[in-house]
Amino acid sequence: MLFTPPVAELSFHHDGDVLVGDLVRPPWPGPYPAVVFVEGSGPGGRDQRDWQTRLAAAGFASLAYDKPGSGASTGDWTRQTLTDRAGETLAAVG
Repeated sequence: MLFTPPVAELSFHHDGDVLVGDLVRPPWPGPYPAVVFVEGSGPGGRDQRDWQTRLAAAGFASLAYDKPGSGASTGDWTRQTLTDRAGETLAAVG
């Protein structure tokens, strides 16, 4: 692939958990509009590379992170409520 955007692993906290993800951005100076991937049912994960690369090529930064208890994140996504997921998403944006 000719277009390879910069990728940085980052973490953020929500409700005692450490959530880990990949921030992918365009290779030129920002600011950029941004997208946060919020996984649906199942353990989910941050492997959104193709989508993140396409977004970066279009000028968007994006964050995809491992749900609690998946990948490198701590916690247990099976015990979350919809309110927990919403709070987690706000923490990702913040």
